[in-house]
Amino acid sequence: MSMRIEKVGISGHRPLRLLLDYSEESEILLRNFFIQYFDKYFEKHGIAPILNSGFAQGADIQAAYAFMELGLEYDAYLPFNGMELKWPTNAQKKWRDLLDMARNVYYICDGGYASWKFLRRDEAVVNNSDLMFFLLDDKPEKSGTRHTYEYTVKQGIKLENIFEEWENYKNQRKT
Repeated sequence: MSMRIEKVGISGHRPLRLLLDYSEESEILLRNFFIQYFDKYFEKHGIAPILNSGFAQGADIQAAYAFMELGLEYDAYLPFNGMELKWPTNAQKKWRDLLDMARNVYYICDGGYASWKFLRRDEAVVNNSDLMFFLLDDKPEKSGTRHTYEYTVKQGIKLENIFEEWENYKNQRKT
């Protein structure tokens, strides 16, 4: 008997750790990977889940765009109001436009920057997901993505690390 999957979460390294920059071209590459991967995965498993996204730059945002492209809904989990204020103006505008289309927006902590609030946000994404997708490399350094992965394992939530699939997809497009 298979587990019913209604909500999936995403966690991944920021663009530079994925060997990307913050360009439109890199965003589209990552978004198209997610569209292709999720479309096949969801069809294979017969599911149409809602995405829980932490709305960070990189995997979180591009997964939300992919869900939108696939006609699926997403919820935004924000560590605090104003998390995007240190980003470039154009990135903030795209982020707000995407946020406006979210099914629900959850603020996990009160306002004001603190690094621990990002970890609480990530834990909220995991706690509200039936399945977590990760873009997690094999480097042992601490990162928010590694913390979230370890937390997911500890919570016994099903997970899929799709970093190898991402690397293959990215490398095929470079040739």
